[in-house]
Amino acid sequence: GEVAGGAAALEMPRAAARSLAERRRLLEVWREGSLWSVPYHLAGSALAGLLLLTQPLPVWLVALVGAPVFVLLSRAYGAQVGGVEQERVKAAEVTTLQTEMLEAMALAVGARESGGRPNLHRIGRTARLLGESLGMTADDLKALELAALLHDIGKMAVPDYILSKPGRLLPEEFERLKLHPVVASEIVQRARLPYPVAPMIRAHHERWDGQGYPDGLRGDQIPRGARILAVVDAVDALLSERKYRRALPLGKAIEAIERDAGSAYDPEVVQALREQKAELERVLRDNEDGSKPLPGFLSAIAEAHREEMQVQDLLGELSSTLDIETILPVVEERLQRIVPHTCAALWALKDGRLHLVRACGQWSERFTGAVLEEGAGASGKAALKRSAQVQAPAAGELSCILGNLPQLEGATAIAVPLVSDQGVPGVFTVYGLGRTVFEGRHARLLAAFAPRFASWLESARRYQRAEEQASLDALTGLPNAAGLYLQLQQEIARNARADRRLAVLVCDLDGFKAVNDTFGHLAGNQVLQAVATGLRERCREYDFVARMGGDEFVILLPGIGDESIEDRVRSFGLAVTEAGRRVCGHPVVSLSIGVAYSPADGVVPDELLARGDERMYANKRLRKSRGVVSPDTAHAMYPGL
Repeated sequence: GEVAGGAAALEMPRAAARSLAERRRLLEVWREGSLWSVPYHLAGSALAGLLLLTQPLPVWLVALVGAPVFVLLSRAYGAQVGGVEQERVKAAEVTTLQTEMLEAMALAVGARESGGRPNLHRIGRTARLLGESLGMTADDLKALELAALLHDIGKMAVPDYILSKPGRLLPEEFERLKLHPVVASEIVQRARLPYPVAPMIRAHHERWDGQGYPDGLRGDQIPRGARILAVVDAVDALLSERKYRRALPLGKAIEAIERDAGSAYDPEVVQALREQKAELERVLRDNEDGSKPLPGFLSAIAEAHREEMQVQDLLGELSSTLDIETILPVVEERLQRIVPHTCAALWALKDGRLHLVRACGQWSERFTGAVLEEGAGASGKAALKRSAQVQAPAAGELSCILGNLPQLEGATAIAVPLVSDQGVPGVFTVYGLGRTVFEGRHARLLAAFAPRFASWLESARRYQRAEEQASLDALTGLPNAAGLYLQLQQEIARNARADRRLAVLVCDLDGFKAVNDTFGHLAGNQVLQAVATGLRERCREYDFVARMGGDEFVILLPGIGDESIEDRVRSFGLAVTEAGRRVCGHPVVSLSIGVAYSPADGVVPDELLARGDERMYANKRLRKSRGVVSPDTAHAMYPGL
């Protein structure tokens, strides 16, 4: 017992030293590293006692008997020592492997935020620089470097939309962000590293004044390494480019940190930062060499994250409105940055044909009214096969739409079907001319965007149909006053962009009350329906006719000239006269018209309608005084003459 106790006492100082260095319990370290030696101490003591008992015997006899025993003990002891050393080497290798795996994980997380060039090693070198200046031990410096590398791996538990949000976080979003140091420390804790890394990581968002997270520690309650890491992390953030601000120079960054010394940061650490400014500048210069090739996995991760963010950026626009006319130009502009193209078109599939919904980019005006057969061209094949057509020849398709232009030779396209639960509501196609080359990543981006876009398009169509029904006149099928105001606003803006004149014709039926009194209200309704049909038939495809109410109609004529307007006014008057003859057998109604122009008479709907209404009543009075049956063209436009 005394021998065993002595053996334990001999090994205890060595175990105590390892216990302090590795931050582990003394008994655990002693059992692991010293318990195996107790049998050899016992055997050695027994051999020494045996030698004392054999002193009276001849030396050669003692040597003959003792030598084999001594050799066996020596070899066994050597083998055991070698085995222990191998275990220690193996343990060190496992620790290195675990550290490298965690470091690779940290680099992967950093690559998503930094575009493939994470600053983790810059943070590690900066942390070590401050730790050395504050007199940290070698083991603590190693722990600090590891903490600097691994402190953000917990951001895997935070959604990307929170990490990439440019503005202030909502309280719920900030609560989610506050999880990342806890998650990171738990990951590192499971690796059982031989250094106190996890406590540093958990506490690196604590504040000197106790207002930090996750545990609300203050002052010296915060591990020293975490206090250093907090300053280093803040400096690195200020030195890095962000979506919402430019990177700061080192001097400005240090000044910003100094303003929060004593509240957010340990004043001693901030003082060390100030004193190490020159050395820190050297570290930053060494880190700025971007010529070194990046590991392939970092580039791949960064590219995947970039594509994901680009798709989310596009999808974000869809959440703002269900107005197809408004959203498509915005989406196309964003899309141009990530998939360079000449023009883009959204096609709706109806009855086996693709009808243009909206075109953007070069020649978009010439796409108006375009129709493609399902299965024809890149867009038609995408609809028929329900699969994306990448780098598909598009000269034929564009020639059908634009005519034979020499620029179209060699044109290509990416056409992506918008597949939904209801089938294929449409196709989205981007066209490229000349040297435009569409790549696989372009197709991936559009393919990722297409399902959500298809869903949005279905919702937009349902909304559009509901809006149309709400803005249609039940009797005539023409847009009502609500539909007129909406269309008039859009036409004013569209014609202003194109620097064209918009004519607004305010029309009123003369003699309609007599129709109701003489032929009855059923006949009156039939006259209104016939008038609506006649006016609509005499309009161009892009003109607009609405029933304001009663016997009042409004016609919008974009891009019309003075000579054309006279012919159109005369034509509309004849249509009304013919409608009355068809229902009642003879011409019972005529038309008074007042014309207002945008921008000359106004740039808002109420101004134009009021001016047109004023001219219409002036025209009506003049026609009654003259006994004129058909509309007086001159006075429709110039009631003062």
